Amino acid sequence: MAVQIETQGQLAEFLEILSRRRWQLLLPALLILTLGASLAVFIPKKFLVVTQVEVRPVNVGSTGKEAENAPNQIRAYERIIRVLEKLKNPAYLALQPTEQNDFVKDVQNDLKVKTDKPANATSSFVTIEYTHVDVHWAMDFVRALRDDWRMDVLDRDRNRASDEETHANEAVAALEAELKKEEAELTRIYQNNKISATQPIPGGRDQRTEDPNYDRLQKSKDLKAQYELDLGRAEQQVAHIEKLLSDTPPTLREEQLLEGSSHSADVVEIEKQISAKQDELATYKQTHSKYGKIQKELETLERNKENIKKLATRSELQSVAKPNPRYALIQGQLEDARLARDQRAGDLEKLDKAIKDDSQDVDRLYLVYSAIRLHSTKAERLTKELDAATLKRDDKALQARQLGSQLNDPFSITQDVAEPLKPTEPNPWLIVAFALVAGFALGLSIALSAEYGRNCFRSVHDISRVMVAPVLGNVGSIQTSRERRLRSLQRMLVGTFSATLICAVAFVTWAWARNPELLSPQLRARIEHLRDKLR
Repeated sequence: MAVQIETQGQLAEFLEILSRRRWQLLLPALLILTLGASLAVFIPKKFLVVTQVEVRPVNVGSTGKEAENAPNQIRAYERIIRVLEKLKNPAYLALQPTEQNDFVKDVQNDLKVKTDKPANATSSFVTIEYTHVDVHWAMDFVRALRDDWRMDVLDRDRNRASDEETHANEAVAALEAELKKEEAELTRIYQNNKISATQPIPGGRDQRTEDPNYDRLQKSKDLKAQYELDLGRAEQQVAHIEKLLSDTPPTLREEQLLEGSSHSADVVEIEKQISAKQDELATYKQTHSKYGKIQKELETLERNKENIKKLATRSELQSVAKPNPRYALIQGQLEDARLARDQRAGDLEKLDKAIKDDSQDVDRLYLVYSAIRLHSTKAERLTKELDAATLKRDDKALQARQLGSQLNDPFSITQDVAEPLKPTEPNPWLIVAFALVAGFALGLSIALSAEYGRNCFRSVHDISRVMVAPVLGNVGSIQTSRERRLRSLQRMLVGTFSATLICAVAFVTWAWARNPELLSPQLRARIEHLRDKLR
């Protein structure tokens, strides 16, 4: 009786694959581990050099605020170049200008500056950290960079205080000379115009009765505006009446019926309506809303009248002209409006003459008082500016003396530069661990790719999962002696190559660490080039 072979679990199958392909897993892992260990030895060891400076607030200068700007000031491009040239760094001086720029940028990247201000503390602490493979050079560089920053800040404050004191003295001297000039000009104006030096001026802050000429001139100017307004209204009235007069006919024409006609009564009635509408039209302006409406009604009446006349073919009408009473009325209104306009124009002309006469009288005093007010205001402003400038000069002189004292040095070194006992980076154990994990990952990838890369059944268990009929048995893999020899030879070659490569890398690593003279100069040069790339 056929027996169904039990399928194998996925974990058991996975472990079986790893066991069968253990060399494909172990060889890459061992190779990558060897390379990682060599890399951990070849990578240059960097040492961290640290110094710390306390920045205290002082009474004068702005050095107490330099802790906030320390990260940017200490890592400044020009400062690093100045320190490198001062220390005469041979690696920097041997480079070309473009390469020197990259060298300075590398220094900036390795240089860290941190500012810390504890809670409820007045001082700030600036920590300077520099990482480099040459510990002695790093110590000299950090110490020189720190001292250059300190002296730069102190010198900048002292030079600024000295310059400010000099400028303050120059400002006081200039204000004193300008004030004397203004006081002399005021004295000259008072003497030339025979004005008392204690007399208040118009527009000043002291109480004073204005000159009658000023009051009369101001009243005339205020009255002129009203006169101009009245004249404008009178001219508008005259223009309106002239327009109305031009629109009104001087005579009216009436038509009389000479021979009888059955439509004469209608014509007479329409004529009366036309006359009434014309009188009503004369009472409105063209801009009035009823003006256009009445014109349309007149046009309608005229058309009706013409139609009636056409019907009276046997009648004869005679037109008779008579004076228009409204025309004479509008003429009288126009004469009255022109008379009022001319009167207002005469009043305005008299007022202009009075204003001109008063203006000539006050112009001289106005210019004199304006000059006095201008010079007095300027003298007051100069006096205030002189007092403020004198106080500022005295303050700057005191500040310059205080900055020259050592008591106002805000810097204190809380941690001096010391040689570190061991390098801070890289961590060799971390590199080896990462290489071990990467090697196993590579070996596992190779093993699984070789196992699952074939599109076929790999075992009897794979067949039993898809076949409906039970599996009775399986026939093992048959290999010829030639295939066994080729497979053994292949494994021997791969193993020999891998072992040789691993031993070579391990020897080079050991020789470099213990006795570099065992290596050829070309190999040592290549290793040094690699170390430069890994810095």
